[in-house]
Amino acid sequence: MNARTTHRAFSLIELLAVIAIVAVLVALAIPALASARRTAKFTRSLSDTRQMVQMLAMYTTDNRDTHPYIVAGQFEGLDDREPVGPNNGLPPGDQTTRWPMALMDDQPAILDLVYPQIVYWPDLREHANETGDYSAGVIATATLFAAPGYFSDSQPIHDHQLRATRTTEIRYPSDKMILYNWASISLNPQDRLENDQDGSTIRAAYSFGDGSVVLLYENEIDGPFVDRSFVSWTGSGFTTTDGLAGRDR
Repeated sequence: MNARTTHRAFSLIELLAVIAIVAVLVALAIPALASARRTAKFTRSLSDTRQMVQMLAMYTTDNRDTHPYIVAGQFEGLDDREPVGPNNGLPPGDQTTRWPMALMDDQPAILDLVYPQIVYWPDLREHANETGDYSAGVIATATLFAAPGYFSDSQPIHDHQLRATRTTEIRYPSDKMILYNWASISLNPQDRLENDQDGSTIRAAYSFGDGSVVLLYENEIDGPFVDRSFVSWTGSGFTTTDGLAGRDR
């Protein structure tokens, strides 16, 4: 006759202890996973910004070494914009946000980069497709369409200072900011967007005249800044008193 084998079961207290330990481990892991996921999205944002800089370089190669410059009547969706300057160009505020429109025919993939698949950007792209007005989440600085004198805080502003800027005028290599990935700000935690006062916790992707693409906190972009015809409202670093030769970091 075989001896009867008995197995000791978990007590209720032991089971609750295990559940509590697992809950603590999960609570510790969730923030780490969220941080890793956010880091991965920022990495993609940097990659997208780098591709846009490369597209800009390709554009200048095909357009006599000049950057995108949208003129009145060039696109149906912008018929209501009043031109400024002798080149019949759009005002600076329109140039900064709509610069990808000049690249769309030659570089259709630009729309996938300036309207990333996060948060509300797909809805904005759908609206842009309907209206023909592509105001994207990556802002070009006045570096791309203004003469050096446009940035001076001591000289008067003239319309003739607004025109397509040649790459040589940006004085490569330089630290002059050329693109600001506004869409990358939406990757920051909501509490930081609501509570940050000095830009020390909000990050975004920036690109510079020397071809570099970096992820910076907003307070890492230095000035001094000048307000020039609705350009600087788009963010730090777009207009400095040193103009195209200025250093933004």
